[in-house]
Amino acid sequence: MTKTKRKSRRKKSDSETTASLLIKCHYESLGLRKIWNQQRVERMCSFLRMTYEEMGALIGIQELDSKIVKTRKLPLSACILLTMLEKQYLGDFIPDAVDNLFKFTED
Repeated sequence: MTKTKRKSRRKKSDSETTASLLIKCHYESLGLRKIWNQQRVERMCSFLRMTYEEMGALIGIQELDSKIVKTRKLPLSACILLTMLEKQYLGDFIPDAVDNLFKFTED
């Protein structure tokens, strides 16, 4: 008896909706997980005069400094929070703040 390999396909979760897919695609197109690297976190910590530990406590990530250095990718939820904080406090002073974080559709 030979076993045939089935291709595993990612199937849509029963709870996943068109809107949730649109939101995920929007955040992926913004590249939030890619832009939040060590330099960007350092820039924000420096501007806000916070330590990595304080910033991590603010966004709910323990040991933010080692997490950003070792894995190089933060959870999307942390990236969204960092983007919101960056826009609020650094938005007028930096050229690369994300403007359309919650604009999920085209006008």
